[in-house]
Amino acid sequence: MKFMKLGTRPDTFYTEEATRTVTSDTPTDLILRINNINYLLHKFALLPKCGLLQQLCPTDDGEITIDLHDIPGGEEAFELCAKYCYGITINFSAYNFLPAFCAAKFLRMTEAVEKGNFVLKLEAFFHSCILEGWKDSIITLQTTIKLPEWSESLGIARRCMDSIVEKILTPPPKVTWSYTYTRPGYDKKHRQSVPRDWWTEDISDLDIDLFRYIIVAVRSTNTFPSQLIGEALHVYASRWLPDTTGTGTIESAASQPEEITVKNRRILEAIVSMIPAERGSLSINFLLRLLSLANYLGSSPLTKTELVRRSSQQLEEATASDLLFPSYSTSDQHLHDVELVRSVLESFWVLWRRQAPGPSEKGESMRSVRKVGKLIDSYLQVISKDVNMPASKVVSLAECLPDVARPLHDDLYKAINIYLKEHPDLSKADKKFLCRILDCQKLSPEVRAHAVKNERLPLRTVVQALFFDQEKTARGATTPHNSLASYDTTTRGKETLAAREDQGKQKLSPEVRFPRADGPTIFVTETSTTDHPRIMQPDIKLPRELERKLVMRETEEGVESSEKAKDLQKLVMAEKGGKGSSVPSKAVKSSLKSATSNGASAKGKDDSSGKPKKGRKVQFDSEGLGDGIFGFSSGGKADSLLNKLNLGKGGKGDKTGKAAKSSAPKEPLPLELRVEQELPKHAKCLMDCEATEILQGIQEQMVILSEDPTIKIPVMPKNGIHYADPASVRRALEPLTRYGVTEGEICVIGNVCPETPDEVFALVPSLKAKKSKLAEPLKDVLAELVKLKKAT
Repeated sequence: MKFMKLGTRPDTFYTEEATRTVTSDTPTDLILRINNINYLLHKFALLPKCGLLQQLCPTDDGEITIDLHDIPGGEEAFELCAKYCYGITINFSAYNFLPAFCAAKFLRMTEAVEKGNFVLKLEAFFHSCILEGWKDSIITLQTTIKLPEWSESLGIARRCMDSIVEKILTPPPKVTWSYTYTRPGYDKKHRQSVPRDWWTEDISDLDIDLFRYIIVAVRSTNTFPSQLIGEALHVYASRWLPDTTGTGTIESAASQPEEITVKNRRILEAIVSMIPAERGSLSINFLLRLLSLANYLGSSPLTKTELVRRSSQQLEEATASDLLFPSYSTSDQHLHDVELVRSVLESFWVLWRRQAPGPSEKGESMRSVRKVGKLIDSYLQVISKDVNMPASKVVSLAECLPDVARPLHDDLYKAINIYLKEHPDLSKADKKFLCRILDCQKLSPEVRAHAVKNERLPLRTVVQALFFDQEKTARGATTPHNSLASYDTTTRGKETLAAREDQGKQKLSPEVRFPRADGPTIFVTETSTTDHPRIMQPDIKLPRELERKLVMRETEEGVESSEKAKDLQKLVMAEKGGKGSSVPSKAVKSSLKSATSNGASAKGKDDSSGKPKKGRKVQFDSEGLGDGIFGFSSGGKADSLLNKLNLGKGGKGDKTGKAAKSSAPKEPLPLELRVEQELPKHAKCLMDCEATEILQGIQEQMVILSEDPTIKIPVMPKNGIHYADPASVRRALEPLTRYGVTEGEICVIGNVCPETPDEVFALVPSLKAKKSKLAEPLKDVLAELVKLKKAT
């Protein structure tokens, strides 16, 4: 820092009560009042150099009093000018230059009044010393905040800013002035080269408005990369904003004065507005700290939204410790702000779905998604150690991840295990609620083996882990866990309805399977704050009672194929407890043959040629059947395992001895469509044409998943779609609801396209009870469907 020394006389000013005077043998004849201080001085010393005092003083020699309350810089600046007039020694630097210069301008101590006057000397010091120095310019610029109008009108602030920007743009090898650089690990004595961010610490001493002007001016030159601008913002924020990572933050924040909180909020919002648009200009750690601080200071929603968006762009670069935001809510007893993490995660999925990566970017996009999945599971493991963390928070955050982000559930299992360990008093219902997010099929063999022996898990979760472990062992190879078609329906058919209800909603695997044309499709959209819909299918399970009903109904109405009849008969014998019965390995489709237009028998008898005539097939989607394939098995390892685990129909194994005691078969009950009873909450039955329209809408997004070899892109069905306008079909069928026709029955009618009311009653036996009142309305509805089909 440079200085300027003026005058040679010693300082003789002294204070007496509220009066400042100078030691002299000559009596004072000039009284100047500035604020609350009176200065007793001499005309002969001040008037020759001050044009303003010459104008205000009369020509007589008497004592005069003048008020100078509006002098810039106050009494301190005036005293510097007065000492200069008396020739007293004074030292000028960047700290006191501005008030002295403004006061001299106010008193008109210019060259016109006296040659070589005070203003001329101060201007020379400003140009030769202050503007040439690095830190002098910054200090002088900082003093302008006390005299903004004078410094602006005199051009001091503008010239200081230009000098600072010019020095910042100087190439590092040409930097010869002193600067402050205190980064950890930087040894200035042993470093020959100047770091590119050498200027960031010194300008962090400026007021936020002056700092903003410097940053905007530097960015406008397009000389520096965005990362260097981000580093300057990082240094400034660390210099002025509070650190919320320590303990006791909430108490200290409450005790802070309101003006400090307002000042910090203003600084934070200004920093956010200066963040460069380029991705990666700030580290994800710093962005998340700013987000936590914005939540702490109560910043505007616009600031929070911008920080959430910025953070979500780089979320895959974060670590679990970066996401540990302290909770500032007085109503929450837990330590971490889970909702803030959830908002960043949801913003990440929104941005990820909007982008359309090219062929070369698909792999990188999938890696980014998997990184975020592992990050959230690691974060869940940390917050699960919080004894006050509610299970609903953990489940809510875990469900924000789609299946594609979590190919394995090993890390999720660890988080659940930690939570159960830290919350030993958790109720049985909460344990089941927590474990519903775990898919035992996606556990590695080692983790699944641990889950089987884990006494903290609910019994149902242990059973599922054991079931899939035994199932994969029986197959001799690991089944791809994300293919719904790979499920062994023969073993899953023995699970009870209660077990499925307890298990809760399942997530759709990335492979989307299309329904058959002769059964209603179930499309389920879960109600969630995330905006990625999930398609869910019911478990492929067949209760034994339904097997018996379907087989007996087909036997009564006639089975055309003798081989099929034999297989069905064997199945009935197996149900009744017959020994040695075998079950066909292929899935048997339950269908009812309808009468053809040429008068064929409604019972499905063979014609004269011995070949079966074509008939309509109706699939009854009941007891959780989703895709129209029934599987039967008996005697397998999975069957024996489920019987041991009490998952049979009767609760204690599927015993058939009692059934064998019945001498006469019971009257078979009519088939019923019970789809609505099996649907979870928020589910709706859809016709094939409606489901196809929906799946076509999401197929474009599913294409980006094709980089994963275990994921299949949905293929649109080529056959079985009879209508091109699903909305018109739905409107045409809507009148039937007034006569008690259910959604499932409407979907069957829309899928199979019947032509006459008798055909409807044959294909949908559950409507026969309403035949009298449905006959006439059906004629009008079917006539409208024929028109729509012809239009298609």
